[in-house]
Amino acid sequence: GTAFKPLSPYTSRVLELNGTDGYLALPDQPRFALAESWSIDAWVKVDSRASSAAFSKDKMIILQREIDTDLNGSYDTLNYEIVNYEIGLEKKTAGWTPYVSYKNAAGLTVTKLAATVVAADTWVHIGGIYDHENNYLSIVVNNGSKLSISAAGAANDGGVVGKSRVRVGVDFYGRIDSLRIWNIAKDDYSDYLDPTRNVSYDVPRIAAGMVAHYIFDDDGQTVQDFALINLHYARYF
Repeated sequence: GTAFKPLSPYTSRVLELNGTDGYLALPDQPRFALAESWSIDAWVKVDSRASSAAFSKDKMIILQREIDTDLNGSYDTLNYEIVNYEIGLEKKTAGWTPYVSYKNAAGLTVTKLAATVVAADTWVHIGGIYDHENNYLSIVVNNGSKLSISAAGAANDGGVVGKSRVRVGVDFYGRIDSLRIWNIAKDDYSDYLDPTRNVSYDVPRIAAGMVAHYIFDDDGQTVQDFALINLHYARYF
């Protein structure tokens, strides 16, 4: 590859996790502190073994930003520490169900669940949207209908000062691809791409409001952010 075409020759790759202690740590940078509207989305493929009795987790996190406001080294939500944004899947009776959520400084949690479960071993696009101006939180699956809940009276406190951590794939069993973070409330996800056809060699990726775009097609112990304003790296643990 070259500086302008680092993915050439192209090889399709993903972030693959086994639901234990592995995850991707994004850098602790101000751009990830989303104090107003935000959108987050990714392609995921849940491993069929995540539905077995041997896998005991009841939640798989795709992306989450937490804030340790009292700087005691703990992000324990029992102490009302803040979750700026989170998307993932919850284990329900019917199966793994996508959700979007956040928790503010007052300890108020706002969560919206999707209406359907995801099929195992199948690529699914999951997006979450928080609209600060219109006070709603939405979940969108495969760019279908936007399912929303009122967030009035529960302002998101993502801009609060504290030590933060942004992690991808905590307790996730399966594959994650084309993870994007935005500082806007997107109208929809009609711009999403099938991860198996993400073959553009040209970087960086350009889109209004895009904070980060991890496509996972580079190789190694770090992954590159291909959003226009960044070109930073994150590290896998």
